[in-house]
Amino acid sequence: MTRIALIALGLVSLAAGGTAMSSPDYANHFQSAPVHAGEVTASASSAFARQNDAKLKVKFDNRSDDFLVITKNGTRISSTAGEYVATNRDGFKVIDPTSDGSHTFVFEDGGGKLCTLSMVARLDGVFLASGQGEPVQAEPFTLPLSANKVEAGGFLCITKGKVKQETKEAKAKFECTYQGAEGTAGLLDSEAITVATPDGQAFANESGKPTKLLLPGEKASFEVKNTIIRPNPHDVDMQFTQLTLLWNDALRTVTMQPVAFPDWEFSLDVALTAEKNK
Repeated sequence: MTRIALIALGLVSLAAGGTAMSSPDYANHFQSAPVHAGEVTASASSAFARQNDAKLKVKFDNRSDDFLVITKNGTRISSTAGEYVATNRDGFKVIDPTSDGSHTFVFEDGGGKLCTLSMVARLDGVFLASGQGEPVQAEPFTLPLSANKVEAGGFLCITKGKVKQETKEAKAKFECTYQGAEGTAGLLDSEAITVATPDGQAFANESGKPTKLLLPGEKASFEVKNTIIRPNPHDVDMQFTQLTLLWNDALRTVTMQPVAFPDWEFSLDVALTAEKNK
């Protein structure tokens, strides 16, 4: 008797008194070792298959200095039943540099053949995007506003709401949309923005946020804020001074690079399967 036949026979006896193997709710649960691609590790925190659907929850541990971009429906599984592509959602999940995150891939089969004894997963559609990128040269904004938008290098940035310009404080909100080509991403680093006075004095953005990655069509809002603390060593009155918002390297673009994982083999976890089907 083959090993697969022995496993199947064992499952029949374990399922007695629990969820019947013929039930659509019966699920085979799998085990696997993590797979690695450079500084990125993928591990399965949950993997199971029922007759009509399968789910694979993957934790991605990104130890690189780059952003990790995961296509939500890019992964596929194959088994004796055939090959299936994740169907749950379009779009992407982004994991920051030196961070981790999880995503659950869902697979469906109306023919009821997914509940097999093993499977192989292929993590397609995973990319790295450098956190550095190429700076985009964008025209400065002047306060009071002479224009309410700037377009440069795939970015469209517009002002949002009322610009505040008072004696001790200047504040403006912006929304940037990245409209670049597929396979590229925009990096928005509002910490890099400075505000300059006519005599060349530059003030840092007090409301700056860490770099955010934007995929084509995505947008993000941010604030630029400068406050004068008394006594004012620069003799600047924010209300009556023309201020110039300098983008510096706040807008950058990057081409995403594919991450090549090896084929990921999953085998039946007999004990967990029995436990989950009680």
